[in-house]
Amino acid sequence: MPWQRDVLDDWLSRDEQGRPIAITIGLDVPRQNGKNYCIEIFELTVAVILGWHVLHTAHEVKTSMKAFNRVCSYFDGPDARPELKEMVKRIRRTNGQESIELTNGGVIEFSARSRQAARGFDDIQVVVFDEAQELTDEQVNAILPTLAASSTGTRQIIYTGTPTPPNSPGTVMQQLREQALNGELRACCWWSWSVEEPPKATATFEDVLDLIYQTNPSMGVTLDEDFTASEFATQTKDGFARERLNWWLRLSQTSLISKDDWRSCAADPATLSQDERYRDPGLCKVTYGIKFAVDGSLATLAVCVKPNDDTLPPLVDLIDVRPGREGVNWLADWLEARRDVGSCVVIDGAYGSGALTNELVRNKRFPKRGIVNPSPGNVATAASMLKQRIDTHKVAHLVGQERLDLSALRAERRDIGKSGAWGFSGEDPTPIEACSLALFGALTTKRNAGRRLRVG
Repeated sequence: MPWQRDVLDDWLSRDEQGRPIAITIGLDVPRQNGKNYCIEIFELTVAVILGWHVLHTAHEVKTSMKAFNRVCSYFDGPDARPELKEMVKRIRRTNGQESIELTNGGVIEFSARSRQAARGFDDIQVVVFDEAQELTDEQVNAILPTLAASSTGTRQIIYTGTPTPPNSPGTVMQQLREQALNGELRACCWWSWSVEEPPKATATFEDVLDLIYQTNPSMGVTLDEDFTASEFATQTKDGFARERLNWWLRLSQTSLISKDDWRSCAADPATLSQDERYRDPGLCKVTYGIKFAVDGSLATLAVCVKPNDDTLPPLVDLIDVRPGREGVNWLADWLEARRDVGSCVVIDGAYGSGALTNELVRNKRFPKRGIVNPSPGNVATAASMLKQRIDTHKVAHLVGQERLDLSALRAERRDIGKSGAWGFSGEDPTPIEACSLALFGALTTKRNAGRRLRVG
């Protein structure tokens, strides 16, 4: 496809002395657009024509094997090219040591990444980091020294991938990508089809159709609108933005809550569901947090379960996020069904707080002393409480809650008043704000309730 030819033209560009113009190379484009074909053709070109030694690395063994089988098919098998088949010196199929050796000295080796994955490789000219969104500093430190002994004096490093998942420890590609797009890297070529911001929660498929074509260069060729529409209908908005619109979380947005601390607080729902201390109201306290977005676009509901055993961390759980246009009745109905379970509900946000409070008191007979409308100081305290407990790993959240993960990892500070108090802000702050309100209720209310609770 034309875009693939353009990418390869840049990757293979040489200066007057025949040296590669680009040393650091990046390609990030949504899944299924054909970036692997760019890698294959590049690896074939430098190995077959230049006689270079290529090390292809992937995050998982199965991905490394798929890459090996694809490249191997050019040299061996029913679809092999005769002129390439004649160049084969040896094809090694030993698990974990797959390689293709050519008579001109060219070699393509394949390896899954680990601390020891690059040991034994030498005279490498090109390192390909496939699935580079998962790449860690430790893995880079183990692999890049293989380029030091390049006999040709030429070196190229290729990073390809998609946006880093919220709970991934990988940070290398994200950091390099930001530096490349900001013009901070020398001898760098970086191709990216992506959006800077995710679509609004209320966006329809028609609203994002232009963005889909802008960020998927193979749309209409190997991708089609009908399947993409089904992706949009079944994925969360943030998940669709990441997987199909190639939306990357900016590193500047992750400074408030570190990824490592957030991951350390993750809890398995299956394990908690077996622990009576998180299920029996006689052994725990249950509180709710509701946050209305400043512009009224969203209403978010969270719960906190705090065991009476202080050696166990409170658990915060995101229940639901809905458009503000749905009103407050769904929240009132949900809380009414649990008024004998929850000790209190903390409701914040000028857009819907008053309406929900009135509905609960007047029509749902919800106890007034179980409703907390926090002051700005209370909101600041709630944010600080949650942040401190995340930093010290003294709070838990359920794994697999993508929207909460993203809200936490891109949270920023917003000043409250002039005394240094702060609350959560960011592109999608209401999930983490609702959790902080629920935690605030659990740690401050003296009211208790008592029915059995099911977690998960």
